[in-house]
Amino acid sequence: MSDAMRVSPQPLFDLLPLRPHLIAPEHVEAVNGRFADEGFRIVTVRADSQHVRTVDDLLGEISKALGLSTEGPVNWPAFNDWLGDLLVDEGKPLVIVVHGLDAILRRNVQAYLQCVHGLLGMTEAYRSPEYPELAQLEYVFPGAWAKFGGKA
Repeated sequence: MSDAMRVSPQPLFDLLPLRPHLIAPEHVEAVNGRFADEGFRIVTVRADSQHVRTVDDLLGEISKALGLSTEGPVNWPAFNDWLGDLLVDEGKPLVIVVHGLDAILRRNVQAYLQCVHGLLGMTEAYRSPEYPELAQLEYVFPGAWAKFGGKA
């Protein structure tokens, strides 16, 4: 997908901050609606359970929600390959709404930073002119961010 065809979420609505898209839970429905109006497939992931403690746990949950193969360990290289294939095969822009990263932040700051940095880093790499065949990918992270001094 060329840059000219990509949707910039910022002008669409005021509820979505710059990346990372940390939003309040009460804005999820409105944000999802706006993405849906722009033709995005929306996938919801719950990372707030006690068994999601590491980056690999989160990647496994996202993989399951996307219907990707989760046989064997789910790590960054495997996830990157699966997700890249999905974005090419489907050709439809995708938004992954990850609930519960605020819970991971409360439990393990390092895991939180690895999750957000890794997911957003992958998203930025997919925007590269080297990968024009990849559909657009966005992540949205609903949570109680105001407890951490955020705006959400």
